[in-house]
Amino acid sequence: MKKIPSPSEYVIAFKKMDVSDLQMRMLEIHYQAPSYTLTATEMANALGYPHYSVSNGNYGRLGTRLGDALGWKPDGSDHGVSVLVTFAKPENNWQWIMRPEVITALEKLEWVSPSTTAFPNEVEESITLVEGAVKRVSVNAYERNPAARSKCIAHYGHKCAACGILLSDLYGDIADNYIHIHHLKQLSDIGEEYKIDPISDLRPVCPNCHAMMHRKNPPYSIKEIAEIYRTKKCEQGHTL
Repeated sequence: MKKIPSPSEYVIAFKKMDVSDLQMRMLEIHYQAPSYTLTATEMANALGYPHYSVSNGNYGRLGTRLGDALGWKPDGSDHGVSVLVTFAKPENNWQWIMRPEVITALEKLEWVSPSTTAFPNEVEESITLVEGAVKRVSVNAYERNPAARSKCIAHYGHKCAACGILLSDLYGDIADNYIHIHHLKQLSDIGEEYKIDPISDLRPVCPNCHAMMHRKNPPYSIKEIAEIYRTKKCEQGHTL
């Protein structure tokens, strides 16, 4: 049995591959999940899909190709995704736990960042407190492709495309160069191999406007949020 590949071997294998935008986002979502752990359904929902088959299929294909590049397949597993994860089943749903070697490889590649996020994705989960079963909303944050993000900002700057606010004007130096990036097209509306155009597909938006866009599915458009913002400001007597 060949031992589990090292992080450096994973890095080399990833570099040999053409990872699609969808698969890159799946890696980012998984990396940002609490304890690097989620279910296939949670992955699919974060991508905008209702069914876990999207996660199983695309993550499995990525794992299979990665295993081929590594020349390694976990013993006793026919699931391509096992090259990326180990499994746990604490309750009724199988959980995917990102392999530590994959975590380190993604960080070395600078494909992920633990400190910079693009937008929050709200996921309900059940917890039990003294009063009984309640619902809590957790925030699973993930960032987009960093190269695409940089090109978007280079073109549009750091002002919010919806409300026009520059965060550093409000918060000073601590907000320099801080902005979220909004993806104009949902993954559920485009194909797996779709390549992002940072100028036509992405826009910089402030955290508040970004959160409001995702208050419904499909999200509000930038134009809709801009109009809502303008109307409320006018009602409050502000001159825009």
